[in-house]
Amino acid sequence: MSRFQFGYIIATVESRILKNDLLCRQIDAINEPIVIVNQFTEKAIKADQFKPNVTLVNSKTKGLSKSRNIALNLIDASHVMICDDDIQLVEENLEELRGTLAKSPLHSVYFTQLQKSTGPLWRATYESDAFVLKGLSFKTKRRIQRINSMEQILGLDILKQNRIQFNEKFGAGTPNYPLGEETLLSFDALRAGGTMQYLPLVSRIHPPFSSGMKTDWKSRRSTWAVYRRIFWPWGTLMFIAVSIKRSFLSNYSDHNRVL
Repeated sequence: MSRFQFGYIIATVESRILKNDLLCRQIDAINEPIVIVNQFTEKAIKADQFKPNVTLVNSKTKGLSKSRNIALNLIDASHVMICDDDIQLVEENLEELRGTLAKSPLHSVYFTQLQKSTGPLWRATYESDAFVLKGLSFKTKRRIQRINSMEQILGLDILKQNRIQFNEKFGAGTPNYPLGEETLLSFDALRAGGTMQYLPLVSRIHPPFSSGMKTDWKSRRSTWAVYRRIFWPWGTLMFIAVSIKRSFLSNYSDHNRVL
């Protein structure tokens, strides 16, 4: 039987996590392994800031994917929840989540629901029942594009067996592609023959905005690069078609909006 050990990795920059009082209190109440990576130039975090189950790394590196990979290489856990420094954990659902994961077959990636700090769920289209993704069908590729990293839980043992990590060319803090690292990790996991399980419960709460909502040139270039990777050789055509569709729907919505 595969081992089960739940854990958390948390990425922060310039000690911002210390400003999130609720998350810090939640961390203090957790006895499972936690790795916090603080990327900094000026504001390091003191080593005795957290309990012994928390591994703290002050790193001069840059990039969210780099931060997460540092943490993934250090944590001793089979199932790892991805966290940023501006989230809250939904504590009342964690016990159910752990129980489900412990009884579930081992998957490469799990993904849950996410709630906005303003109250609503992150998406209006969350499925109501659990399901498993496998293979690389068109439908599966489109579904993994709708997975936020704050919905992800990694089956770390399987990912390590296949040498899968976050692509450090993508993600916040990188010079060229500030988006898309979670989609590429899911794609790499499926391409290696892994599976992904959706769990219909809320595990984290996030502010109502994220980097994935940006529409600046770098963000659009990141999205194009992800399309090109997962839909090769038709990625550019797919990106253009989806962009035109979104533009049309946005214009249609604006035209029909009641003022």
